[in-house]
Amino acid sequence: NVDISTFVSDRTDAAGTRFSIVLDITPAPRVHVYAPQVVDYKPIALTVRKQPGLVVEAAHYPKSENYFFAPLKENVPVYSEPFRIVQDISLNGRSELKIDGTLSYQACDDRICFLPQTVKLSWTVTAPARNRG
Repeated sequence: NVDISTFVSDRTDAAGTRFSIVLDITPAPRVHVYAPQVVDYKPIALTVRKQPGLVVEAAHYPKSENYFFAPLKENVPVYSEPFRIVQDISLNGRSELKIDGTLSYQACDDRICFLPQTVKLSWTVTAPARNRG
């Protein structure tokens, strides 16, 4: 019900420089996932495991859309169109690092909500050797 593709913006960053982990998410037709600011529902959340040598900043989520759920007469922030999450990260004194994370979400259509999902993700980032001149 949700298609997820992911990539690292640049796999050859020098140690200490920033790069981004990018997730492109496409809900199936008539399916939505809840935005991070939702209350009383399970929001989409990207979590990157903290570890030495890795500086993780706050993830950037796009502006959500308003969804009116008629049976409960409530408005909730959702994503129903393809969207992108960008997670800025930097290596701090490390030349190579395996980065682990998870994407948690609950997808729903106009009738039911599917079971919450947690998808394990992993990326390996290698920084070029520095010239010691």
